[in-house]
Amino acid sequence: SGIIASILSLLKKDDKVLVARNCHVSVYNGLVLTGATPIWFLPQYNYDWGIYKGVCVTDIKKLINDNKDIRALIITSPTYEGIYSDITKISDICKKNDICLIVDEAHGALNNFYSSKHNTAVLEGADISIQSLHKTCGAPNPCALLHISKKSSIPPEKLQKSLNLINTTSPSYPI
Repeated sequence: SGIIASILSLLKKDDKVLVARNCHVSVYNGLVLTGATPIWFLPQYNYDWGIYKGVCVTDIKKLINDNKDIRALIITSPTYEGIYSDITKISDICKKNDICLIVDEAHGALNNFYSSKHNTAVLEGADISIQSLHKTCGAPNPCALLHISKKSSIPPEKLQKSLNLINTTSPSYPI
């Protein structure tokens, strides 16, 4: 619901959004609900391992140069396989072009709790990141956190309204 709420709070019908093709199904659902127009791209592929690499900064620059009216970029970092994208550089490009960066960080919820060369996406410049505690932190049932940067252009109140629209009124109280 964090990914869908992020999309609902930012995009409307016919808005263009860059979307990495290796995204979660919730991104597709958010696009359907908003009517936004995705500009799909594939991250580069590692044929030796049979997995996608991180999102290439050069590819993002080219996609933005070719599509001047992009409102948002949605990527997954780290991926299910643990591959990270350079969120800091991608964020810098997005900020220079007035593009909101949403990062599905489902598998990176523990980044702040161990020594790593990767901070959380929001600390690296993303406007919004969503982490799934049930995937990497041992939450007993589905549980996620939505983080919004203090520097994000999305008003937190708008994000809260989007969450209220799609979330259950009977959440898991233990979590």
